[in-house]
Amino acid sequence: MTFTKADTNRVKGTAIIMMILHHSFMMPDRYDGMVVLFAPFTESQLNWICWSFKICVALFTFLSAYGMTLSYKKADPAYALTADQTQRLVLGRTIRLEMNFIYIFLASTAFGLVMNHHLLGDKYGPGMKKLIWIFVDMLGLAQFFHTPTGLSTYWYISLALILIFTMPLFLALYRRFGGAVLMGISLLLVILFPVVQDDPSVAPTYAYFSRYAVCIGLGILAADRRLLERIRDWHPLGGGAFASFLKGAAELLLVVFLLYTRIRVWGTTLLSVWEALIPLVICAFHLEFLSRVPVLSRILEVLGIYSMDIFLIHNLIRARWFYAFTYSFRHWALIALVLLADSLAVSFLMEKIKKLIRYDRLTKALEKRACG
Repeated sequence: MTFTKADTNRVKGTAIIMMILHHSFMMPDRYDGMVVLFAPFTESQLNWICWSFKICVALFTFLSAYGMTLSYKKADPAYALTADQTQRLVLGRTIRLEMNFIYIFLASTAFGLVMNHHLLGDKYGPGMKKLIWIFVDMLGLAQFFHTPTGLSTYWYISLALILIFTMPLFLALYRRFGGAVLMGISLLLVILFPVVQDDPSVAPTYAYFSRYAVCIGLGILAADRRLLERIRDWHPLGGGAFASFLKGAAELLLVVFLLYTRIRVWGTTLLSVWEALIPLVICAFHLEFLSRVPVLSRILEVLGIYSMDIFLIHNLIRARWFYAFTYSFRHWALIALVLLADSLAVSFLMEKIKKLIRYDRLTKALEKRACG
């Protein structure tokens, strides 16, 4: 059994739960003026845990690199694609990403205006500049060009687009020089183009791309060399239920250890290594253990299917539209659960509307026309 699309969605589901918790409780200013119960943790403990869940971005990046590698490998097992083949793959994925984001951007903007939230107000500036900034933001490029954005969460779209366009270069390096050189150059990108992490006055260079270069490289290796399947099939303690339990416990402890030590390498080159190792271990744990839990695996899979929509919508619900309602449930776990349910419900509705207006057909038509 390989790491399937269903497994990918399950990991995305886990990443979305992490993201909900991260954005809701990573700092006290996220729930300013609201009464929140933190049991069984203290406030500072929960803040730290949720802050560490920013690893969800690395999970999405790892899965994207993994999935794109398999797409290229399907087109040519040796990755020796022609310029035309590469162009089709890049254009097709770009159009699908852009069309999904544009739909959510326009739908959420329209709803925000109905809610009397002026998303298109002073933030973009006056006159013609306002229209240009809105257009750039609608394409998901605000973070790349350091222009105003209606919601800071949209920054990831810039990273996703950069990944799509640089993936052929990563694979060309891998095909020509092998995995060791690929990982070495990925690490070199981190060193040569460091990202300023903690200074809000300095805009991150190219949507944090260099920070996730090692994650991208490891995602390529994991897909091509079946690292996840090899970890699953590795049984150092032999077979049996107890040996399996020990292996699963060891992987969970490794994730916790890496998350804990991640703060100590923050702002250093090693952070990018941690951002690659943690997704690898989490994906391996999902494949071997969580995929066997029927109800939980199905819930995570559903969340993963709607992860793109939830990712782009949940902060609007939490911080813009229904802030008081979201935090009115007092206990942190209940707040997160309600926000997750609200975001899933809105995502489900938006996907139904998308089908009703045949937006998917428009996307496929554009992709077909662009890719010949």
